[in-house]
Amino acid sequence: DDEEFLSHVVVASGLSSRSAYSCTALAITHAGRGERSQITKAETLAVPPAVDHVTVESTDHNSATISWKLSERTDRQELMQICSPDSTEFEECQLKGFRIRICYEPELETTGSGIRAQPQWTEILGVRASSTASDKPGFYTLKVRELRHSSVCLVQVAAVAVG
Repeated sequence: DDEEFLSHVVVASGLSSRSAYSCTALAITHAGRGERSQITKAETLAVPPAVDHVTVESTDHNSATISWKLSERTDRQELMQICSPDSTEFEECQLKGFRIRICYEPELETTGSGIRAQPQWTEILGVRASSTASDKPGFYTLKVRELRHSSVCLVQVAAVAVG
């Protein structure tokens, strides 16, 4: 049976993270209203906090030690509301870890407004937040090893939320 049907996608914005939602759909045409669909339930995922202050602490011929911290703009009160009662730090309940990506010597592109880098990102590492604790309060640190010998690269650090 080669039945053909149209499919439509609707994107709902402004939803809260880690919240449950229910939705239904119905068709409305010139001929009238159709029947409602069955209820579909969905839960939004946690939104990871932003990463700020990425810094190269030290380098040698094929490694670099980088540090970073979570953004001060992160709403810590909101994150604490989703924690278990025995959690003392919001990172324990909101933050799963970090994703580290690098780009070696990005290709440069000339545009009408100047020169723009076209990075070719390579995912090099995923780490748990607990394994990147730093001596500096509020910071995380990681030594990235086996980099290309004496190379220039861009580094990107992204937080990964519990979801």
